[in-house]
Amino acid sequence: MGALIEDKADQRVLVIDDNKESRRAICEVLSDLGFEVSACGSLSEGLRFFRAQPLVVAGCFESEAEVAPFVEFVRDEAGD
Repeated sequence: MGALIEDKADQRVLVIDDNKESRRAICEVLSDLGFEVSACGSLSEGLRFFRAQPLVVAGCFESEAEVAPFVEFVRDEAGD
């Protein structure tokens, strides 16, 4: 696992979570692993951030319905 983390150490990560404590904990872990971490508290805030600084996004969401607009936007931006 160490080599995988070293390969990703220069990568930026966007954490989107409406739960402040979860967001803080996830950011702390990722930062400790060497990732450059940005955080948003809502999907709309995440979309604004993504528009300003395109990057790879991975996330865990309560339901597929709440993430669908975000995924659609990211796909459109990527040309997929």
